[in-house]
Amino acid sequence: MQINEQSNHQQSSIIQNTNTGSLIMESNDSAPSFDAVQRVKELSYELVKVRSYNESLEKDKMDLIKEKNKYASETYQL
Repeated sequence: MQINEQSNHQQSSIIQNTNTGSLIMESNDSAPSFDAVQRVKELSYELVKVRSYNESLEKDKMDLIKEKNKYASETYQL
């Protein structure tokens, strides 16, 4: 792990994990710190939710197409 420190009015440090390339900004001021690994986890979770929703919509679409085709074939037989 590599640690760089810079000191002026606000002391902050950057911690970089050379194995994963993740970057975490830490600061002593009142601003919240940014955790890239946590953000990637959040985005991955959101992506899984969106993909699941998309699969559900695709299934609903296929069900509607089957129902439409069934109705169309019944109508043409009359």
